[in-house]
Amino acid sequence: MANLMTEVSKTFPHITRLYSIGKSVAKRDLLVLEISDNPGVHEPGEPEFKYVGNIHGNEVTGKDTLLYLMQYLCQNYGLDEGVTQLIDSTRLHFFPSMNPDGYSHAYEGDRQGVTGRRNANSVDLNRNFPDRYASAKQTGKIQPETAAVIQWLKDYPFVLSASLHNGALVANYPYDNSKTGLSVYTATNDDDIFIQLSLAYSNAHPTMHLGKPCAGDIEGFERGITNGADWYTLNGGMQDYNYLRGGCMEVTIEQNCQKFPEESKMGKIWVDNKAALIAYIHEVHKGVKGFVSDESGNPVPGATVSITGRDHTVSTAEFGDYWRLLVPGDYVLEASAESYESSSLKVTIAEGPATVLNFTLSSLAAATAQELEQPQPTSPPGPTPPAASSSTATASTSSGATTMPASGESEVSNSTGVTAGTEASNASTAPMEGTTETLPDSHYRSSTEQGGNHSIIDASNPTANDSSSANSTVEGKGSLAGVKDENFPVAIGVTLVALIFGLVCAIVIISMVIGYNLLKTKHVRKGFAPVPMEENQDDDIDGETVGRFDYGSVIPPPKSKLTEAPAYNDNPPAFLPVESINKGYSSSEEDEVVYSATNGTES
Repeated sequence: MANLMTEVSKTFPHITRLYSIGKSVAKRDLLVLEISDNPGVHEPGEPEFKYVGNIHGNEVTGKDTLLYLMQYLCQNYGLDEGVTQLIDSTRLHFFPSMNPDGYSHAYEGDRQGVTGRRNANSVDLNRNFPDRYASAKQTGKIQPETAAVIQWLKDYPFVLSASLHNGALVANYPYDNSKTGLSVYTATNDDDIFIQLSLAYSNAHPTMHLGKPCAGDIEGFERGITNGADWYTLNGGMQDYNYLRGGCMEVTIEQNCQKFPEESKMGKIWVDNKAALIAYIHEVHKGVKGFVSDESGNPVPGATVSITGRDHTVSTAEFGDYWRLLVPGDYVLEASAESYESSSLKVTIAEGPATVLNFTLSSLAAATAQELEQPQPTSPPGPTPPAASSSTATASTSSGATTMPASGESEVSNSTGVTAGTEASNASTAPMEGTTETLPDSHYRSSTEQGGNHSIIDASNPTANDSSSANSTVEGKGSLAGVKDENFPVAIGVTLVALIFGLVCAIVIISMVIGYNLLKTKHVRKGFAPVPMEENQDDDIDGETVGRFDYGSVIPPPKSKLTEAPAYNDNPPAFLPVESINKGYSSSEEDEVVYSATNGTES
């Protein structure tokens, strides 16, 4: 396998990159072949896709079909329009064997056995990922192969993935377990999307969509798909981890009823799965995609994109780009990021390529600075009017009238261009357009009138203050009232009455205080002296902080010690010669890396 992947990379260096994401327990490289028109680079707006094979070492068709697929794509790049377009628009990552140690123990012809299923530490890697339920822990300590995949998910913004297995013929989607641990349909919030993804593979396969059972099974799967927990429940599965922790949607594809088919069967298995493997990759280009940027056009990496009614979110990549797989329909998306105001947009997803939806976020710091720079409201000139009556002035809309400010604004402009006054604290009862009201001559209109209406004394408009009219009419969109000159003496009279009333109240209060003191003195003489207050009796406890909780910090689990490479006496089986795909490349030599049986190093 390693030799073949190396040869493909050397033959097509302009569209491939061979890299390792870590080492197995036996120190074998966990090799990945990237295929892209710009290998080694995440291109803005280009989604990243991955295939993972051979997580169970004795389930080999995933490994083999990926080796066929990578050659097929590379050989047809620039020759086949569909293949060329796929590589130009998608960054592909093929990981043929997640469990090379287990594969080295598997044997050809195994139908439903377990030899080679686990890794070199006898751990099932598809039960080894952190689970969503605390009570449903993964099997064993986190293995180096599992840790490598977890870090891989952090290093690349994967959008879509599939894990390739054997032992059935079905596309299996999350969740893989239920809260009760029973085998019951356990759907995610994106159940409709996972069904669409599963059907994309099943329908492109010549027999999977028929739902026929494998030999020895009682029943098959309707349309060739199933919810994982509805089939059987397992803890620590990789596809659930991808979805919940990795931000990547993944399904599990069971490609063949036999675990390790004979070499003579591999040509047909490749042909059966070829179209389905390619059709599934195309699903990464559906739903909605776009960029999240700030007001200056700079990308906002790490922003969260959520959908109303769905609790699964995705994050933006380094260029602020995001992808969200969705079925056709109407949605509300929200983009949010630390130090930015959130933004929500409606979008309609149609059949076909992804809909583009970009977000522009406003900085909270800039918004705060802008608010501080706004001019403070000023009070109108002239004497301070007394409290107004409970009647409400309502505005009428006419040509040349100014617009009522939005809630929170502090100025009102009248139709003559004079600006003054402040908005009331309760703007919810502001007058509606299209009505007028006549005010009595004896009333002033105050900007702080109960009801929250904007009322301004217009000193610049002689018409509004015409003494010949018995009543004044408020016009415009902001409760502008005219006040008559003869009302001024009334204001002085009201003010004098208020002063006299305040003086009387002060005299009464002073008299009450003097009387109380005389009465207290009398009580003291009779032996009713007040009890002195203890020192600091009314003070808070010094030096104590009440109501604070120190939750401490999350302590990461200790790192597990990796087991040394075991001594293997058997060499891994050779990969099958390439005969069923396009001409121009074949290999009959053993391409599996052989490791020393004594020290685990490459020989």
